[in-house]
Amino acid sequence: MKVHYFEDSDSVMMTFREGAKYDNSEEIAEGFVVDFDEAGRPMGLDIEDASKVFNIDWLRQHAYEKEELKTGSMIRDAPLKDEN
Repeated sequence: MKVHYFEDSDSVMMTFREGAKYDNSEEIAEGFVVDFDEAGRPMGLDIEDASKVFNIDWLRQHAYEKEELKTGSMIRDAPLKDEN
């Protein structure tokens, strides 16, 4: 699982599985959009107003940078990025 935090829009994009082929999205609650693959399985989650849901300091330390985002949604629960 991977995470991208976009500070400019205060949004988070999460991916549960990479390589799945996107089919559609559904807003399950205000600001929470689930992305589904062709088989109808959840493949990602987009969250608006992320600072209301997450600890922003945690996101800044753990989220991938925008430049690393190639396609789709992404979240990670990996160790902290190098601060160097």
